[in-house]
Amino acid sequence: QQFASSVSHELRNPLTIMGGYTRRLTRRGDNLTDDQRRQLQIVEDEIRRLGQLVSDLVTITRAEISAQNLACQPLCIADLVRQAMALVEPSEQQRIVLIPPEGVDPNSIEVVADRDAVLQCLLNLINNACLYSPAASPVEIGYLCQSDQVVFQVRDHGPGVPSEEQELVFERFRRGRNSAGLAGSGIGLAVVQTLINPMGGRVSIEDAEGGGAVFLLRFRRCAFPAPGAHPPHH
Repeated sequence: QQFASSVSHELRNPLTIMGGYTRRLTRRGDNLTDDQRRQLQIVEDEIRRLGQLVSDLVTITRAEISAQNLACQPLCIADLVRQAMALVEPSEQQRIVLIPPEGVDPNSIEVVADRDAVLQCLLNLINNACLYSPAASPVEIGYLCQSDQVVFQVRDHGPGVPSEEQELVFERFRRGRNSAGLAGSGIGLAVVQTLINPMGGRVSIEDAEGGGAVFLLRFRRCAFPAPGAHPPHH
């Protein structure tokens, strides 16, 4: 916690100042040569990259703190999915397609988990799917209800994750080779891994039929959900 606070204050402020001066030089540098402009652009790009790295370090540190203070309880999965979809950027919400389970009332299914941690995991996976899917393609969310667990599924229509990289992408700052040219530093999936393990859950990847990837979140299912105990939030 002290590390996260120090990083946020000691690195973010000077990076912001340097970025501001660099952009000002670029705007006012009418007498700059093309080479000098290119060098300033490199400096600005590296400042932006370092700023993102600082934000990612703070994010994973906070996730570790949260993982140590989880409050697991019975939670309605339909409620969780609705809340996660509402947190997605408005520009991406129209791409999301919800596929409900067949023959089961979603409001009757509960998992044992921490609400904030589940929402963070789902949001990270949805954002990841939106990033890797072509702009016109959907991002599909579904879940399977089994006797002892519930499996959330987030499917994209991107390039997929090669089988030899499907474990590595959950490590910090590790990205698959199909991520070249896309924004990000490889911390979002590591946050999911950090949060889900203490809840007794698991995250994994499978190849999607027809291309793309399916990310799976497995949670313990409540054996005896209390009827009406968790009405949907409005």
